[in-house]
Amino acid sequence: MRSPSEAPRLARALVFGAVLLCAACGLVYELALVALGSYLLGNSITQTSIVLSVMVFAMGIGSLAAKRLVGQAARNFALVELALAVIGGTSVIVLYAAFAWWSLYGPALVALAFTIGALIGAEIPLLMTLLQRIRKQNASDAVADLFAADYVGALVGGLAFPFLLLPLFGLLRGTLAVGAVNALVGVALCL
Repeated sequence: MRSPSEAPRLARALVFGAVLLCAACGLVYELALVALGSYLLGNSITQTSIVLSVMVFAMGIGSLAAKRLVGQAARNFALVELALAVIGGTSVIVLYAAFAWWSLYGPALVALAFTIGALIGAEIPLLMTLLQRIRKQNASDAVADLFAADYVGALVGGLAFPFLLLPLFGLLRGTLAVGAVNALVGVALCL
């Protein structure tokens, strides 16, 4: 049986684990969009610039929008993760279709980068709310802890993409697998 002091520690560890996994997934989505654009259009500098600038901008929009969602942070986090699982996980398929069938690759890329970025941006405020509900702490300490886990997750995702996901699954199945991770994290943290 756990002591009362262990439950908050376990809950915080789960939230930090969710932060790490979500950051890894988010970076994989960014890299997948850049890689696909480079494969299809050949201009990696332009593709990288479009994806990164749109996603970072949208992350700010998503962070602001998440202020309205913190009342039911756990439930809304799960919904954000499920949306990311579907949209991020199928982003490569959608972009292939936009390129091959509809000749709408550019607008589809911007729309997907914006949507995925906004959903990623909503994660941090929701997770911060959950952390503060587990244990009140100085805001700067909480932000430092959260961003440390976020940046470690980005490293994991950035290295997993070329060395694990692409060789084992390829671009299409790799993003679908990452989508499954997002869904599992959302459901697990909510439960």
